[in-house]
Amino acid sequence: MQLSVELVDHIFSFLVSDRETLIACSKDPVLFPMIEKHFYHQITVLIPGYGKIDAFEPDHLFKLVSENPRILTYVRILEIEVKIYYNSESVKCFEDFAKTLLLFPKLECIILVSTQDLYIWPGFFQATLEERLNLPTVKKLVIEGGIAFPLFLLDKCKNVENLLVAGTHFMEAEGQACDAILPQLKSLTLLTSYLPPSLLLWLKPHTKELQSLKCMLLSREVSSELLEACSGLNKLDVDVSSSWCKVHVSSHSHDATLNY
Repeated sequence: MQLSVELVDHIFSFLVSDRETLIACSKDPVLFPMIEKHFYHQITVLIPGYGKIDAFEPDHLFKLVSENPRILTYVRILEIEVKIYYNSESVKCFEDFAKTLLLFPKLECIILVSTQDLYIWPGFFQATLEERLNLPTVKKLVIEGGIAFPLFLLDKCKNVENLLVAGTHFMEAEGQACDAILPQLKSLTLLTSYLPPSLLLWLKPHTKELQSLKCMLLSREVSSELLEACSGLNKLDVDVSSSWCKVHVSSHSHDATLNY
């Protein structure tokens, strides 16, 4: 049975998160041109450029998009995984990738992952990242691992509405006051039991229009401060699976009580 190109394209549009299937299908020279845009919907770049089979080295990615510029328009989710920065190899990888990062025109989500504590970002890369975060299409930012992310970059990113912070090793982040109209988050996910004071300070004026909050159980003081700032919430999901607290939910109301 032969399927039309349009139908094959529609089928694979539901498989953009199934990397194993896409990788297997990409080995078929007949099928690959039909699924190419789905294959590149999400890509991962490694700094330094080794360690994962389904990921790109910065110099390899630059050569690939130079030969096939159309690939740049397919990428919607870009994951940047940093293993270590404090050596000459990583600095070169940052330099190689910075020139490619500027070329992606339709990013919707940027994921920053660090497997080791990353305290300092190369200045030139930070500037490049800020420019991409300012794309009108970028709506989501994910920060995972021990990353000291310069939060003041987000004060200029009016389109980022969804922020996810994951991992218990999220380092203190630099923030700054901004008198201009601050961007407002619509969705916030905190997959960490510790919220750095600098991050909480930054979040409070940026959550006035927050609609959805998902978090692990934080300390009573931090939880109170955060919830007070989120006055417009219509969805709250608190993970208490790793805590000793007891939860009581009244059957006659929508109220819930946490007992520490």
